[in-house]
Amino acid sequence: MAVTVSGCASTGGTPSPGPAHRTQLSERLLARAARAPLVVAHRGSSATWPENTLPAFRAGIEEGADMVELDVHATSDGVLVCLHDATLDRTTDAGAVLGQKGIAVRGVPSVELDRFDAGSYRGPSHAGTKIPTLAAALELIGQHAVPMVEHKDCAPEAMLDVLRATGCADAVLVQSFDWAWLRAVRALAPDVTLGALGSGELTSERLAEIDSLGVSMVHWSASSLRLADIEALHARGYLVCTYTVDAELSLLGCKAAGLDAITTNVPAQLWMVLRRE
Repeated sequence: MAVTVSGCASTGGTPSPGPAHRTQLSERLLARAARAPLVVAHRGSSATWPENTLPAFRAGIEEGADMVELDVHATSDGVLVCLHDATLDRTTDAGAVLGQKGIAVRGVPSVELDRFDAGSYRGPSHAGTKIPTLAAALELIGQHAVPMVEHKDCAPEAMLDVLRATGCADAVLVQSFDWAWLRAVRALAPDVTLGALGSGELTSERLAEIDSLGVSMVHWSASSLRLADIEALHARGYLVCTYTVDAELSLLGCKAAGLDAITTNVPAQLWMVLRRE
């Protein structure tokens, strides 16, 4: 059963001692993960739906995701929108509409986004799908699962403004590969649950740096995460998630390794594997 929140209402929370920054949300996720790994829908159910769109998020929820991951960029007028890439080329028709390649999300005002089709690259049945705002995504996801919001390009203050305006500050996990950005968020908002994204060798130096961030989750590449890393992170109190795993045997191996959460493009397939076990 998915971890749900009552909309995006505030849950409060006080951190407990130790490297991992504990919140009520992270405690709830830890309790759920003790039964089975959390299913994280990567950009929604993105294997078959247009990634980072409301239909993909909805499909991920319907397929049993406990958490729905999405990516966030700021437009030229500061509106936060859901898109993975820094440019609009790969997942929208912005190039054809504007007659120009390599258009940066950061260079386009939000009012222009409704002109672009963000679904047709997945097939004609998805034509007309739009790029959603972060606020719209939180409204949809927060009723059914925990939003996992990945910072790509926006100021910490802009992210926090949206979370607070939507009442989601205590009900969302915010993550980034930019650890300096995470430090800035932590300084501004001790109530927000954070995750550190990374890859490569998890050395003692990197573990020490993670301990300084004030995060609750470590979200690491499946290609470089080792069993010893999982043990070390669990000993420090962290939720441990890995990305991005789709193959059935790999999903089964992630469960056997004792991971708390698994990020996948195929949430329905992960649920099938977990149910079989």
